Amino acid sequence: ALNDVSLEIPPGIFGLLGPNGAGKTTLLKILSTLIKPDGGRVTLDSYDWERVADVRKIIGYLPQQFEFFKYLTVTEALDYIACMKNIEDPKGQIGRVLELTGMTPYAGRKIKTLSGGMMRRLGICQAVMGKPKLVILDEPMTGLDPAERFSFRDMIKHVSQFATVIMSTHIVQEIEMLCGDLAILKEGKVMACGAVSDVISGAGATSLEDAYLYYVRR
Repeated sequence: ALNDVSLEIPPGIFGLLGPNGAGKTTLLKILSTLIKPDGGRVTLDSYDWERVADVRKIIGYLPQQFEFFKYLTVTEALDYIACMKNIEDPKGQIGRVLELTGMTPYAGRKIKTLSGGMMRRLGICQAVMGKPKLVILDEPMTGLDPAERFSFRDMIKHVSQFATVIMSTHIVQEIEMLCGDLAILKEGKVMACGAVSDVISGAGATSLEDAYLYYVRR
């Protein structure tokens, strides 16, 4: 699914764009340690992805489809995740992520009663518990209405203050509004990578949407 992908990702919010089947989810699953690559190397500071147990302590991951035990409350679910992550001061961490995502009023709600937008918020909660160095978001805006997307953008900006955020999405405008840098993938290859403004100018375009179409139609 990936062919000689080489990226240097700076701090901040980094976007991944590409059509279906471009390899975005495969790349994110490699970065989240769910898939071991056939070759190549991934590093962050002194962390090497060959040491999976160490890496999992410093990453948070929100998959495209996030589900959890539906009869647990929000707080019970986060407490369960905190135990799995061996997080110190789970009560304090749970309070912090609930406040960050605006989920404090729903802490006692059972997961089966949450809306799609609330489930995405819960997904962010579990991804940022423990203050990871790297947060990986696979299509985080899926199923959100415009108001929810606005709120979600604020959450992602806040998370980027303490972690590098890698975000995959089909919504070009979200990348343009949120990301300083991005990569465009097509058929497992990197078609363009760098600052959003450089990718746009490199395509001779005036918007990221036009630049994206230029690269994926080549």
